[in-house]
Amino acid sequence: MRTLFTNELLVVAPGEAASGIAGQPRMLRVSRGRAWVTMEGSDDDHWLGAGAGLMLPAARLVVVEADPAAGELRAAVERDRSSFAALAWRLRSLLQRLTWRNSGRSIVEHLGLV
Repeated sequence: MRTLFTNELLVVAPGEAASGIAGQPRMLRVSRGRAWVTMEGSDDDHWLGAGAGLMLPAARLVVVEADPAAGELRAAVERDRSSFAALAWRLRSLLQRLTWRNSGRSIVEHLGLV
């Protein structure tokens, strides 16, 4: 599965779909058309019209389909720049590195707190 939502603009033809996995949390903001969005691990599907947004989690399969009745879908894809998202991303990366190698360094050293 390819990484999706790395570009700043997502364009999907009417009735077509784009799917993939975001490498880090992203905000999907619809500027034109209407989108149906479903995410792995979620019981809810989402319909987004122009002006609406939805936070897409990292490391989960996401499918975005353009509503054929609403024409071409155009959506901005933005990084979540909140401090909480930045901390979550850093902790996730840290935990991945810790599981891939055992360097003997403490968690404090890995976090850059010393």
